[in-house]
Amino acid sequence: MFEVIIRETREVRKLQPKKWEKLGEEMKECSTYGEKKQTYKADVMGYAPEVETLAMESVLVLQQNVEQLNLPAVIKAINGF
Repeated sequence: MFEVIIRETREVRKLQPKKWEKLGEEMKECSTYGEKKQTYKADVMGYAPEVETLAMESVLVLQQNVEQLNLPAVIKAINGF
C-alpha cells in the first residue's frame, strides 16, 4: 500500500500580537517613617509593539491511499512531462 501526500508550503507574513513583557528596569526609592531612603531596581512592564514576521505555512492538498503505484508516471506528472 502507498500513501500519496501533496502539501503546498508557502511563506506568509503574520502580525504577532502585542505581548506583556519586561521592557527595562528603573531605580526607585522607598522609605518608611523615620528611616533613610533606600533605592531598589524595579522592572518596567508594558506591551511590546506588534511585530510582522515571516512564517512557513503548510496546507494539505491531497492525501490518498492506493494499493499500487506507477512511480515513473507520478514523477512524469510532477515534472510536467
